[in-house]
Amino acid sequence: MSPVQFERAAALGVTVSLFVDHITYWGEVLVDDLYEVPGVDDARVIVDLGSHIGTSIVFFRQRHPAAEIHGFEPDPDSFARLQANVGALEGVTIDSRAVAAGPGEALFNSVPNSLASSLITHDGGGHAVAVRTVGLDGIVEELRLDCIDLLKLDVEGAEYDVLANATRLGIVRAIAGELHPRLVSVTPDEFFALLADFDVNADVFSPASWQFTA
Repeated sequence: MSPVQFERAAALGVTVSLFVDHITYWGEVLVDDLYEVPGVDDARVIVDLGSHIGTSIVFFRQRHPAAEIHGFEPDPDSFARLQANVGALEGVTIDSRAVAAGPGEALFNSVPNSLASSLITHDGGGHAVAVRTVGLDGIVEELRLDCIDLLKLDVEGAEYDVLANATRLGIVRAIAGELHPRLVSVTPDEFFALLADFDVNADVFSPASWQFTA
């Protein structure tokens, strides 16, 4: 984390206990408001796809103390830390399934840099782990949701499959997401066409990572 981020954390009185291994990501999420979406101050239901070790869930709990938060993280090592970090928080549920096109089983590529673990095989090394999968429609049905105020989407290349196979996007008010152009099978224009009913704002952090809100 940069000196500026440390200064902001101190000024804001940020006091959270997390087992972390990516301090820069911690700063981006908790201090630089990576998943802040304007106009969603009253969120009551948040679904976090790709919860990693729980940094985003801590951010959402700070911003929306009354919301129910449902996190999904398939990487076994990250899920263990997720459980330790946020598993006991009131109003938070966590699930070890990978979010994909729909229900089933898949091989998940767990890599040493756990932020890059993915259903998509890439050159980050690692090993394959058998995981169960669920689609966004399945999540909506299982949790009996009639509204998702905020959907966080950071699933390392599975984002197109998740949205292209979702028929219940109409209940989603806002999305904070990440697009990985090198991992998805379509162009950014084709991906964002899935969100034609949303007002989309995208920032190109790098050729491999686009942050967007919708």
